Formats: sequence, structure tokens, C-alpha cells
Amino acid sequence: MLPIMLVSNTCALGGLNTNNWVGVNLLVIMLALTIASVAYILTGLFLTTQQAARVRGYIRFEYVQAMIGVSVIIAVLALSSIICNVGSQLTPQGQSPFAFAQTYVGNLLFVQGTGLVTQMYTASVQYTVYANVMDFFASSAIGTVNSIFGSFFPNLNLPAKIEFVPGQAFTSTFNTYSSILTDRYTPLVIATFAMLFLQYLLIPIIQGGALVVVLPLALLMRSMSFVGPRLRDTADQFIAISIALYFIFPLTFVMDQQILNWTFCINGVKVCNPYIAYAGAYTVPTATQSGIFTSNPVALPSWLNLPGAFYSSAFGNSFFNTNSGASNPLQAILSAPNDVMAFGASVAQYLFEGIVLIALNMAITITFAVGLARGISSALAFVGGGGSLFG
Repeated sequence: MLPIMLVSNTCALGGLNTNNWVGVNLLVIMLALTIASVAYILTGLFLTTQQAARVRGYIRFEYVQAMIGVSVIIAVLALSSIICNVGSQLTPQGQSPFAFAQTYVGNLLFVQGTGLVTQMYTASVQYTVYANVMDFFASSAIGTVNSIFGSFFPNLNLPAKIEFVPGQAFTSTFNTYSSILTDRYTPLVIATFAMLFLQYLLIPIIQGGALVVVLPLALLMRSMSFVGPRLRDTADQFIAISIALYFIFPLTFVMDQQILNWTFCINGVKVCNPYIAYAGAYTVPTATQSGIFTSNPVALPSWLNLPGAFYSSAFGNSFFNTNSGASNPLQAILSAPNDVMAFGASVAQYLFEGIVLIALNMAITITFAVGLARGISSALAFVGGGGSLFG
């Protein structure tokens, strides 16, 4: 009945049996049964009646463990069908939890993470360029003022140098803005990027090994009844770990997306955070890669009266408003603090996604595995019983 149900479902058996984990686990059970059957036959040939009776009791226990192993496989198949259906209902395009997890972390890494770092680096270069331009402009103004005073008032005793304080203040301010982006924000994003990259590498490893390596190893350990109950307890923990990693861990990334949807009222959710005004807009996805090394140069604003051309994204519209032809740098000066604060908000949101939510995923997975291991040990000990040849 179960295979028919799975085939008729959208999450069919072929999709659930990734890497043929069902066949691998059944092969382990068949191998244990074969060894037990051969041992059962040999006991009558080489052991006394009393010894044979004791050994055959443990061999019969191996048959019970084999039935338990089959039951575990059926239970995992049923759980796989449930998780697959839940995941397809909650993810875009009906993706499986593993496919969604890979897409979710990859987007955080290679779209939002690199985009945010690229934009901050671009802005840092812009601030540095602007600081040097203001320094040049201030130096030119100092020379001009000194020349004017020297021409009209040759006999006036003036200080040897007139300081252009506003220009120096602007230079220091924009260098500070550049330092905030490169020395404060960027290392936080890079550290988060490194942790996310580990997750990105672990997801396919878990998908390929949890039910193909860990679960068969656990079933094999359970079949070794002659070692005693300690190994079976370890095997139950391995079963719990494989189930938690394969089903719960990728599903937590689906939960992360739902948390983001509710917190920032995005992706068309009908019921969302009533305190969205305090959370602010979700700005991380807007941090797309910019082109600081673009091949399209743009001439400097005419009011600077400087030679040469700068690349558009390194010295562009956000600072000098060249599209409207404005010759007033006050817009750039006044918008810079807001830009730095906006970057700070995006970095905070990125840390929330890349550290807080990922840590929550791991805590949920570990807690589930610990609880499931205790439940499996209690249930299988009640069903299987057993003992040790040496105890």
C-alpha cells in the first residue's frame, strides 16, 4: 500500500529514493540476515546442544533487528513523503527542501553577500575619491584667496597661509566614511560569508550521505547484537542524526524564508509583522553587484574644472548628480551619512540571516536529533529487547 501511495503522489518514490538509499539500506539488512542464517546452520555442526541453543537465541534476535530495520526504512520513506509535500507547498516552484536550501544559501552568498560587499567597496572608493577632490579643491581655493589678497592688498600684512577649513573637514569626514565601510562593515559581511559558505558545502554532503552512509551504518550496528546494548544505543543515535540532518535541517531553511516574509512583510504574505515600522525595509536583496570597473567613463562635473575622466560608478550620479547638471556638491555631502547608515542597516539584516537564523537552524536540528535518539532507544528497546553474548 505504501509504495502505491508514494508513486501516485507528486513526491513519488523515484524522487524520494535519492541516491538509491532504500536499496543500500535493504542490502545491509539482507547481508545481516544472510550472515545470521549461515551462523544458524553452522551452530548445529560445530557446537554442543547447550551452546547452540544460546547462540540461536541471539540469531533469532538478529531476525527481530532485521524487521526493525525494515520498519525504520518504511518510517523514513513515509516521513520523506510528508516532508517533500510540506516543502513543495512552502517553497517557490514546489522545490524540495534540499533544492530550496541550496538556492537560499547560494543567494545569500553569491547575490546578496557579494553584492553588498561590492557596493560597500564601490562607495568606499567614491568617498576616497571625493575626499581627495575636496582636498584638491580646498588647496586651489587657498592659493586663489592668497593670490587675490596679494594682488589687491600688497602692503597688507597677512598670515603666510590662509587655511580652508571646510575643505579639510570634508576630506576628513569622507575618509572616515570610507574607513567605516572597509574596516567595520566589510569584515562582518566576509565573516558571515565564510560561515554561509561552509553551510553551502555541507548541504549536498548531507543530502548525499545522511541516508546512504549514516543510516546503513546505524542499521549494521544494530544487527551486531553480540556486542551488547551500548552499540545499539549508539546506533539509535546515528539513526536520529541521519533523520534530523536529512529532513529537519533543510526544512529549517524553508522556515528561515517564512521568518523573513513575516518579519519584513515581503513576498506577498497576508499576515505579517505588526511592528514592521521598527523592523524597517528589507534592503539586503537590493545590494546587487555594481560595476566599479565599468568601461564607460564619464566626464567630471564642470564646476570642479579638473582634467581627465573617471569611471561612472566610481564617480557617478549619486555624488555629483551629473544627470541633472547640478553644480552644487551639497547633495553629495548631505547624503553620505544616510548612505553609511543604509549600509549599516543592510549589514545588520545580512548578519541576521547569515548568523542568527543559521544558528537557529543548527539548534533546532541538534535538539530534534537528541530528542529523537531518546525516543528511538526507548521504542526499539521495548520492541527488540536483546542482550550480549559476553554479559
